[in-house]
Amino acid sequence: MALSDGTTIRVAAHFNVPNASDVVNVYHFYLDSAGDVENSDALDDLLDAVEYMMTPLLTNYAESISLDEIKVWERNDILDRWDYVGAIDGTWAGTVSGAQPLPPGTAPLVTADTVDAHSRGRKYLPPPTEAVVANGVMSTGGLANMLAYLGRLVAVFTTANGDWIPGVYSVVDETFKMFTGTGVVNNVLAYQRRRKPGVGE
Repeated sequence: MALSDGTTIRVAAHFNVPNASDVVNVYHFYLDSAGDVENSDALDDLLDAVEYMMTPLLTNYAESISLDEIKVWERNDILDRWDYVGAIDGTWAGTVSGAQPLPPGTAPLVTADTVDAHSRGRKYLPPPTEAVVANGVMSTGGLANMLAYLGRLVAVFTTANGDWIPGVYSVVDETFKMFTGTGVVNNVLAYQRRRKPGVGE
């Protein structure tokens, strides 16, 4: 099986977090390619894209925080559904040895702008270590790492298979909306909301 040029992709990144059942971030991409991309190659590319985004955050996280896997779907506009593509195990993990992460649900918040002012991409990241937070506020170094994450989140990820253009899928408009390259990083920690049943599955 293969993905076609112009396909909208949904990626659910599942993180292992101590004392939490699951922390999930959902990403969307639009595939701009010269031809079809085999599913196995797409999974490799999309895992690389997620782990590339997360690389600047390595020192914000304890070794106990890791990327378990990503699951991938493609948008089927004709049948108005998401068709499952597959899953692949992650390799990313925090690098701070012996550090204690903050409680589950504590979440640095990053918001990316799209071409539609009414649609934005919000990412509630896993709980960081106590060392990069003081009184609920991110440290200068921790905040700089989050800004680097934002820069990679909104950038086109290019591989030999094509360009993976990041953005969001608007349920209201039923269309993909690409990121503009700008966004906001909150220096005050947020709390990750409960997701609706089925999201990230």
